[in-house]
Formats: sequence, structure tokens, C-alpha cells
Amino acid sequence: MQLANMSLKEQFEQIESLRKQKKLSVDSLCFSSKVHQSTYYAYTKLLADGYIELKGKNYLILRGTHKPTPFPYEGAWTNHLGNFDYINVIVDFYIKLIKKDAKGIFNVGTEFKSMHRLAQRTNPNVKPILNNDIRVPLDVSMNVSKLNKFIHED
Repeated sequence: MQLANMSLKEQFEQIESLRKQKKLSVDSLCFSSKVHQSTYYAYTKLLADGYIELKGKNYLILRGTHKPTPFPYEGAWTNHLGNFDYINVIVDFYIKLIKKDAKGIFNVGTEFKSMHRLAQRTNPNVKPILNNDIRVPLDVSMNVSKLNKFIHED
């Protein structure tokens, strides 16, 4: 199995090189419709994932959101929602997927919760606060049904 362990900059440079050589285009990665990303990071991540899918024969892409343990801040957003969890929890899923020889793309996360609820697990005195920053999405949840089905298969 090939594990892609490149920095975002390295991924972008490789993709840009292929694009300039006319060996890769956004259209070749987006078969049914045009895909537009709102940030440079999201766009380059989309291209890197697409390149791996297009050129890779045996790959595993893991998408997860992990937080530091214990929760290090005094306050946590009550309206920032997702499948995020602490790194030790997310890494256990990574290990299971690798040991079960998973292939493809997996969203890795746990139950839907607020950042505040997660923070309370390791910092019971964390204060509830609202996220009023419009640049940060309130819902960063992922569909983890593929992960759950694969992990619980016998």
C-alpha cells in the first residue's frame, strides 16, 4: 500500500507540475460537474485526493479531525458541531483501518457533538462560548457511515 505522506505544499507543487505538463486538469478530476472550493487549502486538498485516486492503485486516504488532549482552552464553542474527537480516539480508528487493510477514502470521526461537549470530557471547568466568527463553519460534520460499517464487519 502506498501511504501519501506529503505536505500540502509538496502535494500542490506536484499537482501544479502535472497541470503545467498538461497531464492533469481540474476537469479530469471532476467528472460529473465542476467543483469549486472556497479556500486555497480545500482546493489543493481536492486536487491531491483526486490525483491519488486517479493514479493510485492501492491507497488509503483518511480524513479526520482531531483535537489535543486535554482540551487546552478556557472556553469551547457550543455551536461548533462535528464528528471531531481527541487524537487518541481518532488514531485508534486509523490503526483499525490499516490492520483491516482498508482501501479508498474514509471519513474518520465519532458521534456528532459540540466542541464544548467534547471539551468537557477532559476539562470539566471549560466555559461554554458561542462561535461568532463567520469565517469558521458551524457544522464540520462528516458522514462516517462507511467507517462504521467497515470497522464493524466481521
